[in-house]
Amino acid sequence: MKRRTFFKIGAAASIALNPSALRGASAETCSALPGDTPSDATASGDVFIPGYWPGAARYKGGDALDHPHLARAVPKSYKGPVRLLTRLGLDGDVAQALFPVHGHNVEVSPDGKIGFFGSMEYRSYVCFDPKTLDLITLGKPYRKDWVGGGHGVFVNQGAHLALTERAPRVGYRGSPEKHFGRVTLREPDTLKIIESHSTHGISPHDVRLLADGKHLAIANYGSTYPRRKRQYGVPRHVVEPSVTVIDIDSGRLAAKYASGSSSMELRHLCAHDFDTIFAIQTVLGLGEQDAAYHRSDPAAYAPDLTTRETESYLPAPILRVERASQSLRPLGSTEMQKLMRQGLSIHYEPTHQEIIATFPSTHAIMVFDAASGDLKHHIDGRTMGLEYPCGLVLLKDPRYYVVAGYWKNLFVFERGSHRLMRELCHYTTFFGHSHITAA
Repeated sequence: MKRRTFFKIGAAASIALNPSALRGASAETCSALPGDTPSDATASGDVFIPGYWPGAARYKGGDALDHPHLARAVPKSYKGPVRLLTRLGLDGDVAQALFPVHGHNVEVSPDGKIGFFGSMEYRSYVCFDPKTLDLITLGKPYRKDWVGGGHGVFVNQGAHLALTERAPRVGYRGSPEKHFGRVTLREPDTLKIIESHSTHGISPHDVRLLADGKHLAIANYGSTYPRRKRQYGVPRHVVEPSVTVIDIDSGRLAAKYASGSSSMELRHLCAHDFDTIFAIQTVLGLGEQDAAYHRSDPAAYAPDLTTRETESYLPAPILRVERASQSLRPLGSTEMQKLMRQGLSIHYEPTHQEIIATFPSTHAIMVFDAASGDLKHHIDGRTMGLEYPCGLVLLKDPRYYVVAGYWKNLFVFERGSHRLMRELCHYTTFFGHSHITAA
């Protein structure tokens, strides 16, 4: 067993041993003190969390991967990657199932009847029943040698599912257009392709529906294999990472914002309208490069459990779309940007007009003012037992949002105050993830 795999399996124990886990964030890290939860506080709904490491899971006394009920959706002849999906009810109910997909992100239809498990750089897509976690259908990519971009979103009032898909992985051919990905519109219950459009960007990943219901905002990594290479490598070979906005019906490119970086991938974004789009960048360095950011730490610390031993995440600022100048503006001072390592989940919270984002490599949740881009709160998850905050989603209940630790535990926060609702939290193991969704 590799050292980091060992640490991942033991991550739950290390989180539980944090002596500060019973206290909320200090006034220095968050202007609102998380802590005392009203005894009558309640929350309802379901949260869906992918599990990246099902091989570490046990079920009913045996290996989870071998249990016929848990693996009921996996064809016996299937030889590809398998991921665990957990449905965690805010009432504590837990359901889990394994699916034949290199699962990354989950989306649930507006009527709650169909769930989509997005595939990251693999050839199988899955739709499932959100209540029973039974398989509804398996789908394939746009064309031969194309692979999933990891994300999807329901559009046209749930009538269609829009998926990001990546062009065949080959060495860079000297022209960005030769590597542009696509968004395919599909029937949710069959995954049959109805229409497809270019994303006008390389290696598309995250995709969001604008509030007008007519446009999609897409985060395009920009990652390609270097010429004559058969893998991405570290550092990444990045060409024209960008945010693109396209018309759902026609595929017309409505806007494109390229970051100009040759090293930072543009992976995720949140989008409300043309004037409210924020994108998260990431930059990969070699293993142990992150040691520079821990030299002043007063205590021993674990290696980053969310990365390979050969890689580490380095600072990369959040970007805000400036529509007037057709540009992307980085947020924060140099010191603030040191906390922006491995930006992952990001959402626009409309009531308080805030942008909330997670940075697992620094155990940070950061809250920005949507109008100005100014930092309003920095929550250090370690002060409350929330290590490696990854998935973040707004609950249907307009009072709360939730954040999940990479390996385990779901934390509930009050919108606006960002107060931790300790009595509403759940302590369930997920086995590693990036994003979560709520229904």
